[in-house]
Amino acid sequence: MKRIRIGLLLIICFFPFSVFGESIAIIDNVNRLKVTLGCVVEDGQTMVCLSEIAKIFKAYMQWNPITKVVVLTKDKNTLNFSIGSPNVQINNRYYKMDAPLRLITGRIFIPLSFIVSNFANPFNLLIRWDKADKRLIIDSKETYVSSMKEEMTRRFPPTSNLLSKDAASAKDTVSATISPIKLTNRIYEEQVKNPVQEKSNSLEIMDSDGQKDSTSDNLAAQNSPPDSVRIMTIVIDPGHGGNDSGAVGKTGLLEKNVVMDIAKRLRFALQRALPDVNILLTRDSNYFIPLRERTRFANYKNADLFVSIHSNASYASKAHGFEVFYLSTEASDDASRALAAAENEVITLEKKDQSNNIDMIKLILGDIAQQEFIDESIELAELIQSIACENMGMANRGAKSAFFWVLRDAMMPAVLIEVGFLTNPFEENRLRSEEFRDNMVSSICDSIVAYNNKYEGKMGFTPKTQQQEQRSPKHQGSMAIW
Repeated sequence: MKRIRIGLLLIICFFPFSVFGESIAIIDNVNRLKVTLGCVVEDGQTMVCLSEIAKIFKAYMQWNPITKVVVLTKDKNTLNFSIGSPNVQINNRYYKMDAPLRLITGRIFIPLSFIVSNFANPFNLLIRWDKADKRLIIDSKETYVSSMKEEMTRRFPPTSNLLSKDAASAKDTVSATISPIKLTNRIYEEQVKNPVQEKSNSLEIMDSDGQKDSTSDNLAAQNSPPDSVRIMTIVIDPGHGGNDSGAVGKTGLLEKNVVMDIAKRLRFALQRALPDVNILLTRDSNYFIPLRERTRFANYKNADLFVSIHSNASYASKAHGFEVFYLSTEASDDASRALAAAENEVITLEKKDQSNNIDMIKLILGDIAQQEFIDESIELAELIQSIACENMGMANRGAKSAFFWVLRDAMMPAVLIEVGFLTNPFEENRLRSEEFRDNMVSSICDSIVAYNNKYEGKMGFTPKTQQQEQRSPKHQGSMAIW
């Protein structure tokens, strides 16, 4: 009896907060397998057996009981772990797990959260965690897209199936004019959006219960393209804000203030140039908004374009010029990759989501939408880049790609504009100038109007002629000097 008590005490000492007997499901769509895997919940972290995970991912596992080092290898990828340490080396990069690797009852356990967030790239897979059903879902890019498109087709019939019998004769004529922007946002609005209502100053997020979608009525009523496929809403996103100042110039000019002023001027200019288009800001004063909330706002407002405005920074004080970016997992060059990393650092200021209860259909629509709009995003980026640089005489650094979190979930064409380098004394001085900001706004406005006319031409509309000179208005009370 005494030995039993001592044994129980040892177990309590070594595993004070462990819960055994839990299990999760592994859904491997690549190999068409379903596996039930035992797990341990320790200090709130779900831990799974690393050797079992290695088998599922078809990785070779080496374990040295003397050095307590664990190595996983597959193809040209190597993952190095150490028992009792949260630090992990994947190829030449270092990561930190939410909990250290543990040796429990002779087996090695790894936090499930690390698998979800960091196993995708080295194994070239898409990994998702369904917390509600306790399922780890593994896909390749091919199986993911094909299976989700099939599911979307089953759940959300094509727009042509929604037309009334009276509109059947018009169906063939107008089917080519259905905008992928409107179609995707409509699916998102009708089938996916949660019935939530939030408000943070100018940022309002509301569902559309009670609002009638007039697309089908318009299609049934006429053979010409319906107004619902026009660009009707543009969201302008002034970067940073609040305790996130962004880049800082040598004389103290703050990026958050520069881009706020430019965004307000651009909204006013676009309201004059495109009076039928709703122009919205993600923020209208100095407060912080998490990156994902910015595109979430655009999605809930059914925006047709998303334009995020920033100013650049570089360790090289002579770096100068104007850049426009579109979203891609592959950066155009090392400088673009470094810039995206710097802009994404704001995530550290955001509160960590403790729920991890991610709506998988939203993620599915997001990924498909981004692929749907990549050509439009590139076209918009190139138009802004060429027109702005030509009008302002700035160095044309080219339209480029990089992975910016602020563009990640946008379900519409989306670009990020870097209006100049605050770390360059000459460009910092220019960005202080109200005249320079007006010229900048005028050039961006011209670019967006040109994109709108080109888009509407493709959709079968006659592009609107400009009734007013495309100039940003002079503001009463200068906001240019801080």
